[in-house]
Amino acid sequence: VPPYYPQAHPAYKVHRPPFYAPPAYPARPAHVFQPPPPPYPPSYVQTPVMNAQQASNHPPEQSLDDILAKLNRQATAQKPPQFIPSNPQFIPSNFAGNEKKRKQFSFDYNERPAQKNKRRKRFNEPSYAPSVPSPVPVSKDPVIGLCMNLEKDYYRLTEDIDPNTIRPEYILKKSLKHLLNQWKAGNKDYLTICNQMKSIRQDLTVQHIRNAFSVEVYETHARLALENEDFREFNQCQTQLRSLYEQNPYQPHEMEFVAYRLLYKLKNGTSQHAVLMHDIQELTEQQRNSPYVKHAIEMCLAFYENNYFHFFKLYRKAPNMGKAVIGLHLDETRNTFLKAFTKSYPATPVDIEWLSNLMGFDNTAQCKEFLGSGAALLQKENRTLI
Repeated sequence: VPPYYPQAHPAYKVHRPPFYAPPAYPARPAHVFQPPPPPYPPSYVQTPVMNAQQASNHPPEQSLDDILAKLNRQATAQKPPQFIPSNPQFIPSNFAGNEKKRKQFSFDYNERPAQKNKRRKRFNEPSYAPSVPSPVPVSKDPVIGLCMNLEKDYYRLTEDIDPNTIRPEYILKKSLKHLLNQWKAGNKDYLTICNQMKSIRQDLTVQHIRNAFSVEVYETHARLALENEDFREFNQCQTQLRSLYEQNPYQPHEMEFVAYRLLYKLKNGTSQHAVLMHDIQELTEQQRNSPYVKHAIEMCLAFYENNYFHFFKLYRKAPNMGKAVIGLHLDETRNTFLKAFTKSYPATPVDIEWLSNLMGFDNTAQCKEFLGSGAALLQKENRTLI
């Protein structure tokens, strides 16, 4: 058949005739007799069977079990092959003279059962010790503390707990009161107070104390962390408070920290939207009726709707330490608002006092510092425009 070319090709009429019809083959007459299939197997089946019977040395009446047993004896008597030959002249150049590599790449069938048993024993009975010391205490039983010191540095537990280094609950109550007095008097900085508070939390943990006093300790440490913008310690405290409130219901400050937990989820933007919605759905009826929790839910709704006017209005009215929690992502929210504002009103002068009040600043000086040197300030009718 000549090659096919599209009709637009210049060689179409040259290489292909205008009409091509396949040759007509004569049909087989209907009266021709077709013999039935032979009763014996075809040659491609019969020939290999006959050759195999002629090549076999065992009689036909020998059972299949005897044949398999004979083959098994022959395979067992055969010497297993070695991966590395015993003659050094056939060893590769990188293995020659290196007995360690030679043993590593050698293969011995007789050692496989022993290696399997050794490996099985190692996995069934893990008696080895970890290479890195574990930061958690070895003993899981509660410990009764005997230490009487009000102050004790925090350190990670890498061995069995010594009761002489753990303070009992009544000493921990005195220690908490002592630390708060030191903080109010300004005698200690935040890093020292944080170290002491972590030590109190550790003593509570190893003694399995999870009562109202534990709630007070974690709430106090969370407030100190918010006051000093230590959001890492605040996150640890509010995470533990969630389980402590479940074990100790009807705590006086529970609604306050439930609101903090919802506001803290806004730090990752829309990536934590599903987690935040799940937390809101799990709130009880009592928690949803709390004014603190209602305010937090309204702020979350305004944030996800990009309603910046309502968001900053709620920010100025945030109860307790809500402003400190929102401060974690407040600058990023303000930048997003300014980008949207400049795109909507390009090259439009705006009153600096109005903008400062809108974005939740305490005064215009903070707003000017936030805007930086990129903002152009204008004076018109005793007003500063930007």
